[in-house]
Order: sequence, then structure tokens, then C-alpha cells
Amino acid sequence: MTVYAHTARFDHGRALNEDELRRLAPSIFARQAHESRSDRFQPISTVDILRGLMDESKTNFPNT
Repeated sequence: MTVYAHTARFDHGRALNEDELRRLAPSIFARQAHESRSDRFQPISTVDILRGLMDESKTNFPNT
């Protein structure tokens, strides 16, 4: 087993569904900026961008 055995793998041929993303990267579902950000900071919803990319790709990504 290598040191990279538990790191991200991109060779499994499928996209993560939203449940898996929520478990592995919950910050992409944040709807507001962290309290340390100033009022001038306008957050961009990462999950909305991801969903838009999946819609545009015409690929059958799992979506739950």
C-alpha cells in the first residue's frame, strides 16, 4: 500500500453523487460566507455551479 492509497482517485469512471459530495466535501453546499469574511465578499454557491456544469455537460451524472 502506498502513501496515496487513501487520497482522491479519478480513475473509477463515475462521478460522485450529491450524497457522496455532501459527505466528502460539505463546504460546497454552503449558502453563506464564513463569518470571517467581510460584508463586501459575495459568496458564490459552489453546488449551483457544479449543478450547472453537470446540466451543460449532457453527461449522465448521478444526481440525488
